[in-house]
Amino acid sequence: MRKNTLTLAGILTAATLAAGPAIAKDFYEGKRIRIVIGFGAGGNYDIYGRLVAQFLGDHIPGKPSIIVQNMPGAGATVAANYLYNKAERDGTVLGEINQNAHLGQLFKQKGVKYDERKFTWIGRMVTNTSVWSAWHTSKIKTADDLFKHEAVAGAGGPTSNSQIIPSMLNQFVGTRFKIVPGYKNSGALDLAMQRGEIDGRSIPLGIYLKDQNVAKGNINPIVQFASERAASLPKVPTAAELVKNKAQSQMVKLVLSGGVMGRSLMGPPEIPADRVKILRTAFDAAMKDPKLIALAKKTQNDLEPLSGAAVTKIVMGLFDVPAEVAKKTADVINAAKKKRKKKKK
Repeated sequence: MRKNTLTLAGILTAATLAAGPAIAKDFYEGKRIRIVIGFGAGGNYDIYGRLVAQFLGDHIPGKPSIIVQNMPGAGATVAANYLYNKAERDGTVLGEINQNAHLGQLFKQKGVKYDERKFTWIGRMVTNTSVWSAWHTSKIKTADDLFKHEAVAGAGGPTSNSQIIPSMLNQFVGTRFKIVPGYKNSGALDLAMQRGEIDGRSIPLGIYLKDQNVAKGNINPIVQFASERAASLPKVPTAAELVKNKAQSQMVKLVLSGGVMGRSLMGPPEIPADRVKILRTAFDAAMKDPKLIALAKKTQNDLEPLSGAAVTKIVMGLFDVPAEVAKKTADVINAAKKKRKKKKK
């Protein structure tokens, strides 16, 4: 009897193991996965979202087709809300949202209807810090000029560093940024800069280092939106350096904390665990795919991949912030918004 029981158990175990890949293949075969990107086409988020979309399906059992859908609005808050509240939770919808999505939540920003900690994190493609840079015809040539002249700064949504950091520097150290929000993507910002509508904008470091306008001397680096100077820009000060007060420094570093999230792929909450494993395994494999690596190199897009489990730990850490620091930071940002609204009137 004992022998028969063990034999039966062995058969069931073997059958279960054998069924795993088959079940995965059965689910994704003939399916289509949608990747929702919270920004417009042509920008840095879009570039990375489309890069991984080209190769992810090759590494998923059943090889589903993958399409990209841009859903811009409110600094990707529209997309984040959609992914959290409306998207299918079966592993057929993924997304890419603002690296600073946690700030909207920490600051209790109006319109935020998601909990970033409950999203399903699939993996990170690259980290992201940025350089606030000015067009060569602007009066802004160095960080010192930010205190002498008005610097018209093009910006994205309300949780983007392109809005928050200049606002904080204005209040903390007296810089003279004039923030013009609402630009949908980096292409629109570049065009506005070249037309003279704005003095400058925040450019992701990876993009800045390969920008032909930088090589031609058309763009000058002014201040890094980072806690530490990048090795490639040793003479350009950081936003954290401009702030000397310890409490203010904590606030600036909180705002800059999203850089480690960079461009990450995620999905709605409650995707079944077996499909999460499939998607994470496929993502890791895609990021090691020689074809993806070759394309990234050809298009000069850096890669700093990180597993979904590791990204999840980072997300949880982003919320490990003293409540008083989060509140003070939110108060500073909200005060800056009110001040800008009064000036418009």
